[in-house]
Amino acid sequence: YLINKLKDEKIEKEELKKIQQQQQQCKDYTLMLLLLYCYYS
Repeated sequence: YLINKLKDEKIEKEELKKIQQQQQQCKDYTLMLLLLYCYYS
């Protein structure tokens, strides 16, 4: 039981990491678009 619980927590942490990375990429992308927009306008 305990081992399963730990495994679940580890998996959750991995998922969280992935999600955070995706959000970071999204932010970077938006920033880039904003910069381009400012640059060209």
